[in-house]
Amino acid sequence: MNYDFDTFVPRRGTDCMKWDSSADGVLPLWVADMDFRAAPAIVDALRAYLHDNYLALLAFVCDLMPALQVARLEATYLAWVDATHLGVPSTELACRLENEAKVKFSPGAIYGEEKGASVLRVNLACPRATLLEALERTAGFLVNLRK
Repeated sequence: MNYDFDTFVPRRGTDCMKWDSSADGVLPLWVADMDFRAAPAIVDALRAYLHDNYLALLAFVCDLMPALQVARLEATYLAWVDATHLGVPSTELACRLENEAKVKFSPGAIYGEEKGASVLRVNLACPRATLLEALERTAGFLVNLRK
């Protein structure tokens, strides 16, 4: 079964907290709210697409952001990225990424300070182009962070 996962579904102004609470120009990858029109018949195709997004995240981080580490995928569309080596708490890092790179991730600290102090949660349930744009913005931010 073929299904178009790459068509962007406009969510601003639809009472979607993820989109409506983010400023224009910010890519909100912080809330576990899928941006796909998905029927039960396409669940298998969706899982495969999300897994491919996870593989894209892994490859991008490995190639262009080696200071970060991606945890083994435990959920269908949420990934954890460990930023311990940056030495910046996840709440500060998430805030700076939103303000400076215009990418919004969930800081791991909101899920528990002990384990989440240095991790970000990434929502993989988005078109691959959106994920890659967010990763490009994040990589650019990290280059500037190290200066």
